[in-house]
Amino acid sequence: MGHYVQGRRKAGAVVVLTVVTVACWAAWLGWDLDAGVDADRLLGPYGWWQVVGCGLCLLVVAGAAGRWLPSAEIAWTVTFAFTLAFATGALLLPGRQPGMALGTIPVFFATFAGTAAVACAAEVFWTRHLHSPDDPATCFKGRR
Repeated sequence: MGHYVQGRRKAGAVVVLTVVTVACWAAWLGWDLDAGVDADRLLGPYGWWQVVGCGLCLLVVAGAAGRWLPSAEIAWTVTFAFTLAFATGALLLPGRQPGMALGTIPVFFATFAGTAAVACAAEVFWTRHLHSPDDPATCFKGRR
């Protein structure tokens, strides 16, 4: 793991990644806490464009973080920070709808899957661009 930050700088990078992840949630989803009702059918509070925008934002963040952190740390940091922000938002919804709280489970797995894939690709990209094109990057294990 030669090109990754270490020690206090690594802890700082994880904190920055956490803050940026929560900021993505706040910018795209955190402000919209009004659940819509259409013909007595409860809709989620988010528009499709908010979910897509937030997802793309998180993927860009995960890719950029690959410059400083290994893929496993990126995936777990983004997943826990985003899921916690989402769960907090669900608790703040008027009426605290059970569907939103249960939605935390698929949010956790989808966030992990997406960020893990992008973080792994970013690890390969950054390893090859910061070292040798022949330098092997192994996702979720660091460099050998």
